[in-house]
Amino acid sequence: MRASSHFLIMALAMAGNLGCRIGTGHGGSAKGTAGEGFTSEHVLRETIQAAIRSDATFVRIPPGVYRIGPDPSGKAHLFLDGVHDLTIDATGVELLMTNGLKTSLVAIHNCRNVTLRGLTVDCDPVTFLQGRIAGMAPDRAWYDLEVDPGYDLDPVANALRMRPMNIIDGNTPELSWKHGVPDLFPDRVEWVAGQPDILRIYVLPHCRGEAPVEAGDLAVFPAGGAPGFTCRGSVNVTFENCTIYQSGSMAFHEHGGDGNTHLLNCRVMRRPGSGRLLSTNADGFHCKNMRKGPTIENCLFEGMHDDGINIHGMFAAVAETVADSATVKLVPYFEESGKPGDTIEFFSGKTGQSLGCRTLRKASLVDNSGRPERAKTYQHGVGYGLLYEYELDAPIHLDEHDAAINLNLCGRGFAIRDCVFRAFRYRGILLRSINGVVENNRIFALGNDGIVLQSDLFSEGPYAQNIQIRNNTIDKVGMIPFMTSGRGISVWTNAHTIKTDTSALRLNRNIVIENNRISDVTRDGIYVRNTDGVTLRNNPISGVGIRDVYTKEPPQPISVVNVADLHQ
Repeated sequence: MRASSHFLIMALAMAGNLGCRIGTGHGGSAKGTAGEGFTSEHVLRETIQAAIRSDATFVRIPPGVYRIGPDPSGKAHLFLDGVHDLTIDATGVELLMTNGLKTSLVAIHNCRNVTLRGLTVDCDPVTFLQGRIAGMAPDRAWYDLEVDPGYDLDPVANALRMRPMNIIDGNTPELSWKHGVPDLFPDRVEWVAGQPDILRIYVLPHCRGEAPVEAGDLAVFPAGGAPGFTCRGSVNVTFENCTIYQSGSMAFHEHGGDGNTHLLNCRVMRRPGSGRLLSTNADGFHCKNMRKGPTIENCLFEGMHDDGINIHGMFAAVAETVADSATVKLVPYFEESGKPGDTIEFFSGKTGQSLGCRTLRKASLVDNSGRPERAKTYQHGVGYGLLYEYELDAPIHLDEHDAAINLNLCGRGFAIRDCVFRAFRYRGILLRSINGVVENNRIFALGNDGIVLQSDLFSEGPYAQNIQIRNNTIDKVGMIPFMTSGRGISVWTNAHTIKTDTSALRLNRNIVIENNRISDVTRDGIYVRNTDGVTLRNNPISGVGIRDVYTKEPPQPISVVNVADLHQ
């Protein structure tokens, strides 16, 4: 039996800053909103470590505001590694992280049965700029951003990798993205001489041209940084009543592990009273290469710069041609190699057609000195360039341009229930997974689609199978002009990554869409393509095509293309 422990923490903390021009401490800083004094960073870390050393099952952190830098490992501001069977009650605790550009806020690695309860996290300073449009070139080749006081990030001096600038509609109470304005991807940026608060943003050629941007419009310009809560190699991690106001990337993130993560009553949102236009710089929750998918219930996702939720695995590239062999070599996009008993599905790189499934008997990392050149440079990311040899249960014929995906590493068995998604840049819920349910959610005021089931060969997958979408409310989606955006619910495949026609294929299977209420959508209410086995039942739809979009086909309440076994 493990002991239960309680620890008291009272002291002053250190302060720090990163990549800032000045330190004014207004809306872009948590200073002034969290109190004048900070509680000790050192005692915070020692309290948690003491609980771990004593084999405690419970530790309570007294309420307080802790302004902390990266821990000695450099892997996170707060780092838990190899922790088992521990509940950390941080109700009333706020962590202000000083290096959100480069270091994860809270990292949980190789842990089992860990619960984090009641914690609030923020970045100080924040990792984005915001302000108003002060001017623009006649051809929209550049925009001048007058940066609000307190938003002190300097993308020029620090050569930061910036995400697209977006225009926010200040006339909407939810501060949604302004309809009809594309992502303004930066080409280069510079401070305007003699005007220290004016940043000139030169945009890429495809972002130029007519767009309803006016002087005085609100704008947000985030950097690419580090995630908030991140898990690797862990199982049965629960986040309960946790809040995140800002991070340089995803709010919640997990990559590789047995999974079964729970998000219960958590919030991703703009900090109240701060005047901020953004919460986190990427997804609300990003689940990649997990064996068991997450359960996400009663959560709020607001103001992010990318998707609300994204659940997926990753395709691998076949490294060499084999003729009727049970031994194949693969280059994973990321480092997960699979376990005996996993199901591997193979696809033709020329046609996109499934080549069938095999059971993995053994996965072995090949000596790096024997890697083909293709493996060395194939994919950037953690563990990229690794070459694995797979022993399968039966022979298969493969070409070196084919692809494979592990159907046990895609977050299967997920559930998303009773959540609110509102006022952020991209898709509400993006699913490339198997065996899941999406029910009783409210999705409102998004830049792109509401709920999307769509995979990319040689990128994120697999194709959607056995997914139920029911009793959701979707309203006002499609603010940003994309050729494929603005639908309430869409199920389809993407042909762009393999540069071949997949319109005749039916790679998605067994999808149920019922009792959803859809209104005010830029394109189709429901769009289903490339699917075998679809149920569409009792989905009231109104306000289709309510806003002008760039599209060749008129929007429809329900559009069905190349679908077999349709039930309506």
